[in-house]
Amino acid sequence: MLPCPRVNDSMPNGPELGVYKIEGRSLLATMMKLGRLLLGIRARLVGRPSPGKLDQIRQAVDRDGRWEEHVEWRISTVTSTLIERTGERGYRKYHVRVECDYVFEAHCPTLARACEIAHIYEYLVPRLWQEFGWPSWASRSKIDADSDAV
Repeated sequence: MLPCPRVNDSMPNGPELGVYKIEGRSLLATMMKLGRLLLGIRARLVGRPSPGKLDQIRQAVDRDGRWEEHVEWRISTVTSTLIERTGERGYRKYHVRVECDYVFEAHCPTLARACEIAHIYEYLVPRLWQEFGWPSWASRSKIDADSDAV
């Protein structure tokens, strides 16, 4: 692991962002490369919404202010996804909600980011069920809690 450079005016390369060097690269270039690497890893693990789905969501939000989808992925098990404009500004411009016993919500500044977050949440729901069971279960192997359970 590389030592983190100290940030002060007495550094030989100067205090401006992008001037500090780590193995011959600027700190900014190193951070951008790391960000692209993490983005690539996440995309390979979860994937991305298809361009067709992005267009479908964009058209519905432009037309109605919201897009909603319900997908049955197991018998009587439905994941509901909602992306809607909030009327607020900045990072709260879009509201995302994915629900299937678990509820995941977020506010996003752009529609593209809202679609990306919804896609990740949709990916998590069945994986959490596979790994841990439903949150309404008493435990992975027991649906109802004992009468003396806390």
